[in-house]
Amino acid sequence: LILGRAGSGKTEACVREISARLNADPDKQYILLTPEQATFVTEKRLLAAFGGAGGFSVRTLSFRRFVHFVLQARGEGLLPVLDGAGKSLILRSILEERQSELKSYRRVWQRQGFLEQLLLLMDELRSYRIAPEELGRCLAAEDLTWSGFSHKLEDIRLIYTAYLAALGEGWLDLPGELALLREKLEDWPPLRTMEFWLDGFHGFTPAEYQVIEALLEKDCPVNITLNLPAGGELGSMAEEDVFYPPWETAGDLRRLCREKGLEALPPLYLEEPSRRRFAAS
Repeated sequence: LILGRAGSGKTEACVREISARLNADPDKQYILLTPEQATFVTEKRLLAAFGGAGGFSVRTLSFRRFVHFVLQARGEGLLPVLDGAGKSLILRSILEERQSELKSYRRVWQRQGFLEQLLLLMDELRSYRIAPEELGRCLAAEDLTWSGFSHKLEDIRLIYTAYLAALGEGWLDLPGELALLREKLEDWPPLRTMEFWLDGFHGFTPAEYQVIEALLEKDCPVNITLNLPAGGELGSMAEEDVFYPPWETAGDLRRLCREKGLEALPPLYLEEPSRRRFAAS
Protein backbone atom coordinates (compact mmCIF):
# COMPACT_ATOMS: atom_id res chain seq x y z
CA LEU A 1 0.00 0.00 0.00
CA ILE A 2 1.11 3.56 -0.76
CA LEU A 3 -0.64 5.86 1.70
CA GLY A 4 -0.88 9.63 1.86
CA ARG A 5 -3.32 12.51 1.97
CA ALA A 6 -4.52 14.33 -1.11
CA GLY A 7 -1.61 16.24 -2.61
CA SER A 8 1.07 14.12 -0.95
CA GLY A 9 2.31 12.83 -4.33
CA LYS A 10 0.87 9.32 -4.59
CA THR A 11 0.76 9.36 -8.40
CA GLU A 12 4.29 10.79 -8.53
CA ALA A 13 5.43 8.01 -6.19
CA CYS A 14 3.99 5.46 -8.63
CA VAL A 15 5.80 7.09 -11.55
CA ARG A 16 9.11 7.13 -9.62
CA GLU A 17 8.76 3.46 -8.68
CA ILE A 18 7.87 2.48 -12.24
CA SER A 19 10.87 4.42 -13.52
CA ALA A 20 13.19 2.67 -11.06
CA ARG A 21 11.80 -0.77 -11.92
CA LEU A 22 12.03 -0.03 -15.66
CA ASN A 23 15.70 0.90 -15.33
CA ALA A 24 16.39 -2.21 -13.27
CA ASP A 25 14.48 -4.65 -15.51
CA PRO A 26 13.46 -3.21 -18.92
CA ASP A 27 12.20 -6.60 -20.14
CA LYS A 28 9.19 -6.57 -17.84
CA GLN A 29 5.90 -4.74 -18.38
CA TYR A 30 4.64 -2.16 -15.91
CA ILE A 31 0.91 -1.48 -15.77
CA LEU A 32 -0.66 1.53 -14.06
CA LEU A 33 -4.40 0.96 -13.53
CA THR A 34 -6.54 4.05 -12.90
CA PRO A 35 -10.25 4.92 -12.94
CA GLU A 36 -11.58 5.34 -16.48
CA GLN A 37 -11.83 9.12 -16.19
CA ALA A 38 -8.20 9.47 -15.07
CA THR A 39 -6.43 7.48 -17.78
CA PHE A 40 -5.86 10.42 -20.14
CA VAL A 41 -4.32 12.68 -17.48
CA THR A 42 -2.17 9.83 -16.18
CA GLU A 43 -0.98 8.97 -19.69
CA LYS A 44 0.15 12.58 -20.11
CA ARG A 45 2.10 12.34 -16.84
CA LEU A 46 3.80 9.15 -17.92
CA LEU A 47 4.63 10.60 -21.33
CA ALA A 48 6.16 13.65 -19.66
CA ALA A 49 8.16 11.40 -17.32
CA PHE A 50 9.37 8.77 -19.80
CA GLY A 51 8.98 10.30 -23.25
CA GLY A 52 9.59 7.44 -25.65
CA ALA A 53 11.81 5.56 -23.20
CA GLY A 54 8.91 3.51 -21.84
CA GLY A 55 7.96 2.17 -25.24
CA PHE A 56 5.50 -0.68 -24.82
CA SER A 57 6.86 -1.54 -21.37
CA VAL A 58 4.76 1.03 -19.48
CA ARG A 59 1.01 1.31 -19.95
CA THR A 60 -1.84 3.23 -18.36
CA LEU A 61 -5.10 1.31 -18.40
CA SER A 62 -8.50 1.32 -16.76
CA PHE A 63 -10.01 -2.01 -15.70
CA ARG A 64 -12.11 -2.01 -18.87
CA ARG A 65 -9.12 -1.24 -21.12
CA PHE A 66 -7.18 -3.96 -19.29
CA VAL A 67 -9.83 -6.46 -20.44
CA HIS A 68 -9.32 -5.41 -24.07
CA PHE A 69 -5.52 -5.41 -23.65
CA VAL A 70 -5.50 -9.01 -22.39
CA LEU A 71 -7.93 -10.31 -25.01
CA GLN A 72 -6.03 -8.59 -27.81
CA ALA A 73 -2.75 -10.04 -26.54
CA ARG A 74 -4.34 -13.49 -26.49
CA GLY A 75 -5.65 -13.02 -30.03
CA GLU A 76 -9.25 -13.29 -28.88
CA GLY A 77 -12.26 -11.12 -29.62
CA LEU A 78 -14.72 -9.57 -27.22
CA LEU A 79 -18.45 -10.13 -27.11
CA PRO A 80 -20.58 -7.07 -27.88
CA VAL A 81 -20.44 -4.70 -24.91
CA LEU A 82 -23.65 -2.96 -23.89
CA ASP A 83 -23.62 0.75 -23.22
CA GLY A 84 -26.26 2.52 -21.15
CA ALA A 85 -28.65 2.86 -24.08
CA GLY A 86 -28.44 -0.84 -24.91
CA LYS A 87 -29.07 -1.87 -21.33
CA SER A 88 -32.03 0.52 -21.12
CA LEU A 89 -33.56 -1.07 -24.24
CA ILE A 90 -33.23 -4.53 -22.69
CA LEU A 91 -34.87 -3.37 -19.46
CA ARG A 92 -37.71 -1.67 -21.33
CA SER A 93 -38.34 -4.86 -23.30
CA ILE A 94 -38.43 -6.90 -20.08
CA LEU A 95 -40.85 -4.49 -18.42
CA GLU A 96 -43.17 -4.52 -21.42
CA GLU A 97 -43.16 -8.31 -21.68
CA ARG A 98 -43.51 -9.01 -17.94
CA GLN A 99 -45.75 -6.09 -17.01
CA SER A 100 -48.66 -8.33 -15.99
CA GLU A 101 -46.42 -10.15 -13.48
CA LEU A 102 -45.30 -6.99 -11.70
CA LYS A 103 -46.89 -6.16 -8.36
CA SER A 104 -45.45 -2.84 -7.29
CA TYR A 105 -43.98 -1.42 -10.50
CA ARG A 106 -46.79 -2.29 -12.95
CA ARG A 107 -48.21 1.23 -13.04
CA VAL A 108 -45.09 3.28 -12.44
CA TRP A 109 -42.37 1.86 -14.70
CA GLN A 110 -43.24 4.26 -17.53
CA ARG A 111 -42.75 7.33 -15.37
CA GLN A 112 -39.90 9.66 -16.29
CA GLY A 113 -36.63 8.66 -14.64
CA PHE A 114 -37.80 5.22 -13.48
CA LEU A 115 -35.83 3.32 -16.14
CA GLU A 116 -32.64 5.23 -15.35
CA GLN A 117 -32.92 4.42 -11.64
CA LEU A 118 -33.70 0.79 -12.38
CA LEU A 119 -30.62 0.56 -14.60
CA LEU A 120 -28.47 1.96 -11.79
CA LEU A 121 -29.87 -0.73 -9.49
CA MET A 122 -29.14 -3.49 -12.04
CA ASP A 123 -25.55 -2.21 -12.40
CA GLU A 124 -25.17 -2.12 -8.62
CA LEU A 125 -26.42 -5.67 -8.20
CA ARG A 126 -24.11 -6.86 -10.99
CA SER A 127 -21.08 -4.99 -9.67
CA TYR A 128 -21.50 -6.51 -6.22
CA ARG A 129 -22.17 -9.98 -7.61
CA ILE A 130 -25.60 -10.32 -6.06
CA ALA A 131 -27.46 -13.37 -7.38
CA PRO A 132 -31.26 -13.50 -7.76
CA GLU A 133 -31.25 -16.33 -5.20
CA GLU A 134 -29.93 -13.92 -2.59
CA LEU A 135 -32.89 -11.64 -3.23
CA GLY A 136 -35.10 -14.69 -2.78
CA ARG A 137 -33.54 -15.37 0.61
CA CYS A 138 -34.31 -11.79 1.60
CA LEU A 139 -37.94 -12.37 0.63
CA ALA A 140 -38.01 -15.45 2.85
CA ALA A 141 -36.66 -13.57 5.87
CA GLU A 142 -39.00 -13.75 8.84
CA ASP A 143 -38.74 -10.04 9.65
CA LEU A 144 -39.89 -8.95 6.16
CA THR A 145 -43.41 -8.05 7.19
CA TRP A 146 -44.13 -4.91 5.15
CA SER A 147 -45.93 -6.13 2.04
CA GLY A 148 -45.10 -2.99 0.05
CA PHE A 149 -41.38 -3.64 0.34
CA SER A 150 -41.72 -7.37 -0.33
CA HIS A 151 -43.69 -6.64 -3.52
CA LYS A 152 -40.95 -4.28 -4.71
CA LEU A 153 -38.31 -6.87 -3.94
CA GLU A 154 -40.27 -9.54 -5.84
CA ASP A 155 -40.45 -7.21 -8.85
CA ILE A 156 -36.73 -6.48 -8.65
CA ARG A 157 -35.92 -10.19 -8.49
CA LEU A 158 -38.17 -10.87 -11.49
CA ILE A 159 -36.63 -8.07 -13.56
CA TYR A 160 -33.07 -8.90 -12.48
CA THR A 161 -33.47 -12.59 -13.35
CA ALA A 162 -34.76 -11.70 -16.81
CA TYR A 163 -31.99 -9.12 -17.24
CA LEU A 164 -29.28 -11.68 -16.46
CA ALA A 165 -30.87 -14.11 -18.90
CA ALA A 166 -30.75 -11.44 -21.62
CA LEU A 167 -27.08 -10.75 -20.92
CA GLY A 168 -26.41 -14.47 -21.15
CA GLU A 169 -27.51 -14.45 -24.79
CA GLY A 170 -24.17 -13.04 -25.93
CA TRP A 171 -23.81 -9.60 -24.33
CA LEU A 172 -21.38 -8.14 -21.84
CA ASP A 173 -21.50 -5.29 -19.35
CA LEU A 174 -18.58 -4.10 -17.21
CA PRO A 175 -19.03 -6.70 -14.42
CA GLY A 176 -19.27 -9.34 -17.14
CA GLU A 177 -16.08 -8.04 -18.73
CA LEU A 178 -14.25 -8.24 -15.40
CA ALA A 179 -15.48 -11.78 -14.80
CA LEU A 180 -14.16 -12.68 -18.26
CA LEU A 181 -10.85 -10.98 -17.44
CA ARG A 182 -10.57 -12.99 -14.20
CA GLU A 183 -11.03 -16.18 -16.21
CA LYS A 184 -8.51 -15.23 -18.92
CA LEU A 185 -5.82 -14.27 -16.41
CA GLU A 186 -5.78 -17.83 -15.06
CA ASP A 187 -3.77 -19.19 -17.99
CA TRP A 188 -2.00 -16.17 -19.45
CA PRO A 189 1.79 -16.67 -19.15
CA PRO A 190 2.83 -13.01 -19.85
CA LEU A 191 1.17 -12.07 -16.56
CA ARG A 192 4.18 -13.41 -14.69
CA THR A 193 6.39 -10.73 -16.25
CA MET A 194 4.17 -7.82 -15.18
CA GLU A 195 4.06 -5.50 -12.21
CA PHE A 196 1.02 -3.41 -11.30
CA TRP A 197 0.22 -0.08 -9.69
CA LEU A 198 -3.38 0.95 -8.95
CA ASP A 199 -3.83 4.67 -8.40
CA GLY A 200 -6.80 6.96 -7.86
CA PHE A 201 -9.25 4.46 -6.38
CA HIS A 202 -11.15 4.97 -3.12
CA GLY A 203 -12.43 1.41 -3.15
CA PHE A 204 -13.15 -1.56 -5.37
CA THR A 205 -16.23 -3.54 -6.34
CA PRO A 206 -16.23 -7.32 -5.73
CA ALA A 207 -15.66 -7.82 -9.48
CA GLU A 208 -12.56 -5.60 -9.31
CA TYR A 209 -11.36 -7.42 -6.17
CA GLN A 210 -11.57 -10.65 -8.19
CA VAL A 211 -9.14 -9.20 -10.72
CA ILE A 212 -6.76 -8.05 -7.96
CA GLU A 213 -6.99 -11.52 -6.43
CA ALA A 214 -6.06 -13.08 -9.78
CA LEU A 215 -2.97 -10.84 -10.02
CA LEU A 216 -1.88 -11.77 -6.51
CA GLU A 217 -2.41 -15.48 -7.12
CA LYS A 218 -0.01 -15.24 -10.08
CA ASP A 219 2.64 -13.64 -7.83
CA CYS A 220 2.41 -10.28 -9.59
CA PRO A 221 3.69 -7.38 -7.46
CA VAL A 222 0.66 -5.15 -6.84
CA ASN A 223 1.01 -1.62 -5.43
CA ILE A 224 -2.14 0.31 -4.49
CA THR A 225 -2.40 3.97 -3.47
CA LEU A 226 -5.03 5.07 -0.98
CA ASN A 227 -5.97 8.50 0.32
CA LEU A 228 -5.06 7.83 3.96
CA PRO A 229 -2.74 9.69 6.32
CA ALA A 230 0.32 7.81 7.57
CA GLY A 231 -0.81 5.09 9.98
CA GLY A 232 -4.43 5.75 9.12
CA GLU A 233 -4.97 2.12 8.14
CA LEU A 234 -4.33 0.99 11.71
CA GLY A 235 -6.90 0.73 14.47
CA SER A 236 -10.57 1.50 14.03
CA MET A 237 -12.41 4.36 12.34
CA ALA A 238 -15.97 5.70 12.54
CA GLU A 239 -18.12 5.36 9.43
CA GLU A 240 -18.72 9.11 9.30
CA ASP A 241 -14.98 9.80 9.11
CA VAL A 242 -13.89 11.25 5.76
CA PHE A 243 -11.16 8.58 5.50
CA TYR A 244 -13.48 5.65 6.25
CA PRO A 245 -13.86 4.38 2.62
CA PRO A 246 -10.09 4.07 1.96
CA TRP A 247 -9.56 2.74 5.51
CA GLU A 248 -12.12 0.02 4.81
CA THR A 249 -10.44 -0.73 1.47
CA ALA A 250 -7.04 -1.08 3.17
CA GLY A 251 -8.56 -3.57 5.60
CA ASP A 252 -10.18 -5.54 2.78
CA LEU A 253 -6.88 -5.75 0.90
CA ARG A 254 -4.97 -6.94 3.95
CA ARG A 255 -7.69 -9.51 4.61
CA LEU A 256 -7.45 -10.72 1.01
CA CYS A 257 -3.72 -11.27 1.43
CA ARG A 258 -4.22 -13.20 4.67
CA GLU A 259 -6.90 -15.42 3.13
CA LYS A 260 -4.61 -16.24 0.20
CA GLY A 261 -1.55 -16.78 2.40
CA LEU A 262 0.27 -13.91 0.71
CA GLU A 263 2.68 -11.41 2.20
CA ALA A 264 1.55 -7.80 2.47
CA LEU A 265 4.63 -5.60 2.65
CA PRO A 266 4.71 -2.68 5.11
CA PRO A 267 2.93 0.38 3.67
CA LEU A 268 4.87 3.22 2.10
CA TYR A 269 3.90 6.37 3.99
CA LEU A 270 4.17 9.63 2.08
CA GLU A 271 4.94 12.88 3.86
CA GLU A 272 2.17 15.33 4.60
CA PRO A 273 1.87 17.93 1.81
CA SER A 274 3.42 21.25 2.79
CA ARG A 275 0.33 22.99 1.43
CA ARG A 276 -3.10 21.38 1.53
CA ARG A 277 -4.53 21.09 -1.98
CA PHE A 278 -8.03 22.20 -0.97
CA ALA A 279 -7.13 24.52 1.90
CA ALA A 280 -8.62 27.59 0.20
CA SER A 281 -11.85 25.91 -0.94
